[in-house]
Amino acid sequence: MRTLRTSRVGAALSLLIVLSAHAAVAQVVATPFLANGGRVSWYKGSAHDLIAFDAVTDATTLNTEVYTINPDRSSPFCVTCSAGLRKGFVGQPVWHPNGEHLVIQVENDNSAHIVYNHMAWGMDNDLWIIRRDGTGAERIWATPPKHAALHPHFNADGSKIMFAERAPLSSPPQNPWTNWRIRIADVDLSRPGLEKLSNVVTLTPNGPGFYETHEFTNDGRIIYSHTPGAQAFVDDVYSATIDGSDPINLLNSPGSWDEFGYLSPYNQAMAFISSRFDPNSGTALNLRTELYIKLPGGEPQRITFYNRTSTDKFVVKDFDWDKTGTKIVYLVWGATQPSSQLWILSFR
Repeated sequence: MRTLRTSRVGAALSLLIVLSAHAAVAQVVATPFLANGGRVSWYKGSAHDLIAFDAVTDATTLNTEVYTINPDRSSPFCVTCSAGLRKGFVGQPVWHPNGEHLVIQVENDNSAHIVYNHMAWGMDNDLWIIRRDGTGAERIWATPPKHAALHPHFNADGSKIMFAERAPLSSPPQNPWTNWRIRIADVDLSRPGLEKLSNVVTLTPNGPGFYETHEFTNDGRIIYSHTPGAQAFVDDVYSATIDGSDPINLLNSPGSWDEFGYLSPYNQAMAFISSRFDPNSGTALNLRTELYIKLPGGEPQRITFYNRTSTDKFVVKDFDWDKTGTKIVYLVWGATQPSSQLWILSFR
């Protein structure tokens, strides 16, 4: 793992974001953080301020490990390197509210180590819990062959966990964009291994299709993405009650790629990524996305500007707020970059 020094390109992007977003939201400054980083989780409790993330450790196999680091780039630590886990795709970390444990996705022995087995899809991934010092790793969800477990998230007190699951279709072809559902389970960390999760329920609030889980809200709802009809893109961001009833479309933007809806800790502004700036982008093959903010009662405002011309191809992907609601750490992948990078966006 190596830190990313601010380049001339990075400085220009930061200035452009300030000039373009100031009138719409606030002064916004984007700063390069790490040159090699993936899915992220920023702890929001009082125990510490660590950012957990996964990063590629082998350029040939694209194997990954999970790390933690302070926002000032100090004390980087590999959580999973010596944890005794199966080597391969290991990542998608999420903090338990106690600040001592992380839940992660780990590629299992049924995996063929192809793109759909990556943490971004979660197929043949199990869910594991591990202490932030790298000890005590336990599998808490065993994924059946050819199933998927994707994007776990805890509620505020850590008593429940939510993730997206895919079951294989009964006959080929296997379209990866359909047969998904939401799983919610009770959590008891005092129980051993697979007994930590109980009372598992299955939700499909919008009917069949693709689901990706994002977060529990403080008012007893869940936020998730959904696409109907096996279409190869992420259609819109929704909320529903914890039992899957009363689904509400939070963005109403059919045709554009809208994903990762996360509320800020205090003012309830929602950040999400979207392709809506480019009517010709929106499928997995031609995807270009940026980060947006939607204030209560307002229209979405674009706050990153990596795709400045029609030939640029940048994808802003996974992200998370800090505990103050004034910063966001996020992943940027570019067609001309050697690896995905992490940046931090500050609202001033």
